[in-house]
Amino acid sequence: MSDSLDGSSVSGALQNPEEMRRWMRSVNRNLLLHRNVLDADLRFADDPSARLTVQAPPPPVEFNVVGVDGQFQITITLPQDVQPASVTLFQQSILANNNQLGTPIIHQLQSATTVLFDAAGGVVTYGPFSELTQTYQLPNQTLFWRIRSSFDGSNWNTWQIYSSATFCGPIGVYSGVLRNSANSINQAATTASGNNPLSQSGTTTVINVATSIWKCGDQTINDNGGSVNPGSYGTWLVYANDSQRAGGTVTFFAVNAANQATITADNGNVYFGQITTSSGGGGTGLGGGGGTCCRAGVPYRMLDGADRDCSLLRVGDVLLGADGGAEVIQSIELHPGRPCFRLEFDSNGKLTKKQYIGDFTVYAIQLDRSHTFLAGNSGVIDGACSTHTVQYAGGGFVSVFEMVPGEVFALTGGAAGSHNYRKVQ
Repeated sequence: MSDSLDGSSVSGALQNPEEMRRWMRSVNRNLLLHRNVLDADLRFADDPSARLTVQAPPPPVEFNVVGVDGQFQITITLPQDVQPASVTLFQQSILANNNQLGTPIIHQLQSATTVLFDAAGGVVTYGPFSELTQTYQLPNQTLFWRIRSSFDGSNWNTWQIYSSATFCGPIGVYSGVLRNSANSINQAATTASGNNPLSQSGTTTVINVATSIWKCGDQTINDNGGSVNPGSYGTWLVYANDSQRAGGTVTFFAVNAANQATITADNGNVYFGQITTSSGGGGTGLGGGGGTCCRAGVPYRMLDGADRDCSLLRVGDVLLGADGGAEVIQSIELHPGRPCFRLEFDSNGKLTKKQYIGDFTVYAIQLDRSHTFLAGNSGVIDGACSTHTVQYAGGGFVSVFEMVPGEVFALTGGAAGSHNYRKVQ
């Protein structure tokens, strides 16, 4: 006698759990066929043709809950699709009512902030539904979940709470924080990679926007350069509308601080920064790279009292601090296209002249102790960046761009005390 039935064999079933599943299903189908032919009274618990006064609830499903990107992602595995972990469990599943005939099942889910699922836990019910995957956008929440199932929507099996074998019981799942790329760029910090892209075009009211790369959470946006002319000098906030976050070429707009709500009124707007322009020129945007620095040719005072061109300095060189101590250079960065000024002081340190001389590559240094040093000689700094900071005679620092002729600054041997951060007091 052949051990094969509908393409499945007994020998194969004894060696392979999946072959055993196919063999038992073949046996089930043939028994049903013979019952119909012989009109025999062979009954199965999950026979859809059976006429029951009350339809029994289905066996429990398996389900998994994962939190990602502010969502709860839930997957459901029907009882007939559960893969037993051993041959013994597989044999038990065949004998049990595990919906082998695939009768449709519907489900309900509930979430709550506590494992009790009571009124205090803010219980929310989802369904009924028959789909095996569900996604709920509920950012930054930790919730407990439970599920029940039914054949007819009236007779339900027992609620089962999502549990973890690691914690040996029910566990709350955290949905995670909504990534800003899935929301609006206005709801995350946006910073330029490198220099702030804003600068004043000479002594005009035109604001230049350089080509820039912006980081916003998990997004990188590459924007082409351009310009905008607000028509007058002052402090301006520059933005563009880029609802698709595509970057490239965009149209720039400028508004004053009193109208800054214009920028956040539209989720498509991208903020590029703030800039103050003046009739003297040299305006630069706030933020980004740059720092305190000068163009090539400006001397810095070494610890031994000699002056050295700032472009010839190297990491490890020792400068003379404004307090007379040693300042070791930790790093040097080059920043191209920074607006620079010529500063002239009298013998008492009073600023007598401040003149914009153009945009140059500048050398930014970082120091290790008081972060102060001496720049220039003979009362002249011929090429200080607009963000370079100079020490007042009475203490405190101010940026070159904000310096006003007539103010008095701290000079030592004709060199101006400076700070290697943009430190305004």
